[in-house]
Amino acid sequence: MAEEKDRRHLIMRVGVISIMVIIMFFWVLNIKNVFNAQKEETTQNKEEWVDIKKDLNDTLDKMNEGLNKINNINIVPVATSSSEISSSTTSTPNTLSPIFSSSSSSSNSLPVTPTIPPVTEKVNSNCPSYINCMPTIGEARACQIPVGCEGITQIAY
Repeated sequence: MAEEKDRRHLIMRVGVISIMVIIMFFWVLNIKNVFNAQKEETTQNKEEWVDIKKDLNDTLDKMNEGLNKINNINIVPVATSSSEISSSTTSTPNTLSPIFSSSSSSSNSLPVTPTIPPVTEKVNSNCPSYINCMPTIGEARACQIPVGCEGITQIAY
C-alpha cells in the first residue's frame, strides 16, 4: 500500500511538472508575437503622428501665406461724398479705382482697395444673441425673433 501511494505521488508530480513545462513552452512561443505586435503598433502610431504633424504644418503654412497677403494689401480710404470724388478726379485723376481713371496711367497712382465696413453695434440692448429652438420633451418653445431684433438675434437649432 505504501508503494502504491508513493507511485501515485510520483505520477502526480510528473503530470503536474509536464503540464507546467507545456504551459511554459507555449508561453515562450507566444511572447515573441506579443513583442512584435507592440513594435508594429508603435511604428503605426509614429506614422500617424508624423502624418498629423505634416498636415498641421501644411495648414499653418497656408494660413501664414494668407495672412502675409492680407498684411501686404495697402488700404486707401475711399471717397464718400460726391464733392470728394469730383475734387479727387480733377486734381489727380488716377488715384481712384481703374473704373474712374482715364486711359493713361501714371506711375504715382495708388490703387484703391475696398474698405471693410465697420461692425454695427446692437441697436436694441434687450435683444438676445440667440434663441434656443432645440427640440425638447414636453411643451414646445417659441422660436420667433422679437420685433426689432431681426438683424441681431439668431436662431440656434
